[in-house]
This record gives sequence, structure tokens and C-alpha cells, in this order.
Amino acid sequence: MTGTTPPPNLAISTRTKRFSTRTWRPLPPGGAIKGYKEFQAQNQVFATAFSDMRFEIVRSFTDGDTAIIEGVFTARHTGLMPTPVGEIPPTGSSGSVPFACFFQVRDGCCVSHRVYGDNMAMLAQMGAPG
Repeated sequence: MTGTTPPPNLAISTRTKRFSTRTWRPLPPGGAIKGYKEFQAQNQVFATAFSDMRFEIVRSFTDGDTAIIEGVFTARHTGLMPTPVGEIPPTGSSGSVPFACFFQVRDGCCVSHRVYGDNMAMLAQMGAPG
């Protein structure tokens, strides 16, 4: 989100130990996202493909300008999921996978956000063809 101040609804609360699907969504793979509009567009992919999304925080760490969150993503696949090889139709299956997020903050703004998760495990739990 280089050069863009995120809106207040992107704040992360470690007190609740969960993210709301209305305030934060994971980024799918596919390259760098620049600016809040691209961030929102990428997030809409997951909002469309998955219902009942939950992000449980297992642990969080900070060091200087870096914050790290380890968690578990849980959702049900109820919408089309675009992939580089075509769309995966909804399967109705639920799944959970671990993830880690790395945030870099400068002057109160998130300037870098990286997410690592087991996409293959999620696809298998969704019952995706392949």
C-alpha cells in the first residue's frame, strides 16, 4: 500500500483474536498489489469465493517496524474462485489452513503486507478438481 494511508477499518485488533471479514481479507497469490484500490479488488476475489471466513490469530510478534501474525484461515467455498488455470465452481466444502502475515509499517501506514499460506491444502479441502 505504498504511499496510501489505509482507512481506519483496516486496523488489526489482537484483543479479539479474530479478524472480521468486513475489515480484512487475505490476498491471493499473483504478484504485487499497489494502492488501496488494488488491495480491495484482490480481496473481493476471496469475499466472493468464500463465505463464513474467519481468521484466528494464534500468535503475533512485533519488532521495530515489522509485525508478524500467525493464524488459521477457515472458510466455506460458496462462490466462483478464479485461478490462473480457470475458475473453480463452488463446492460447498469447508476448510482450514495455517497462514502467516508480515506487515511493515512506516509513519503509521502499512507499506508492505505479505501473506504465506498452504494454498494446495485449501484447494484439496475445497474438493477442487485437479
